[in-house]
Amino acid sequence: LETEWGCMAGANAYLTPPGSSQGFAPHYDDIEAFCIQLEGKKRWKVYKPLTKEETLPRTSSPDYTEEDLTEIVLPEALNAAAASDSSTALRDGLPIRFLEYMGAAHSNHIPDIIKRKADADESLDAEELRMHELQENFRSEAKSRIMRVAKEAMDLLDASCDQISKQFLSARQPPCLNEEETKLTSAGRDPAFKIMPNMLVRLVRPGVARLVLEDSKAVLYHCLDNAKEYHGRPMSPLEFEMDDGPALEQLIRTIEPQWVCVQDLFHDSIEDKVGVTQALFDEGLISIRED
Repeated sequence: LETEWGCMAGANAYLTPPGSSQGFAPHYDDIEAFCIQLEGKKRWKVYKPLTKEETLPRTSSPDYTEEDLTEIVLPEALNAAAASDSSTALRDGLPIRFLEYMGAAHSNHIPDIIKRKADADESLDAEELRMHELQENFRSEAKSRIMRVAKEAMDLLDASCDQISKQFLSARQPPCLNEEETKLTSAGRDPAFKIMPNMLVRLVRPGVARLVLEDSKAVLYHCLDNAKEYHGRPMSPLEFEMDDGPALEQLIRTIEPQWVCVQDLFHDSIEDKVGVTQALFDEGLISIRED
């Protein structure tokens, strides 16, 4: 689940004996929880939040009593979900020609009013020309501002994704490799083993490493050295030069069932390609295949 969703995941199992027993008092959590009933019968009650702030809470709630929570919403949620496939409420509520005014039309789009006048062989009056010019000026200015905001947002997005990924990697369990997988890594080889240009390589497991650019360095964060205890050991990232970045990104993006040949990595020389791969192999991040 961690690999699929890219975030921390945990699993709890509960046994509720028959009768009036109940595991917890009514409450809400600060996480997304998926409840799967595996066996038997149980009555589930889902209540509406008491306040707007409880809709997407950042902290868990205290225990409530059933007297505190009076509005059950599960039947309404099921009915709404069943009807959602055919709902067009959002589209019906958009202004007329919304996409056109938001700049989603092609740059060479001709407004309908000009098309109609052209078909009828009529000229545009001064008011129509003025309105068309105002509309085009608005589009141009809006596009310029939107693109400027979008560029700043994308810069912030990249930095935010890097921070979230680093936090996720610091909290993950190290991968548990089986015997066959271990044979393909440095843990199953002689410590003096050397990477050769014709070897096929790939990341040992998907999602165990992320490349981040920091202070003019290419820094590779990974979870292979993590302790079994939560945050029991700080991460030990690997630092590389910036020109190693493309080869590093290629290595950590090559995952099962794919392989990449060392000599095909994006780098200037064979020595650089082998050096980068050797560093990741020695750290246990790379699996190899010798044909």
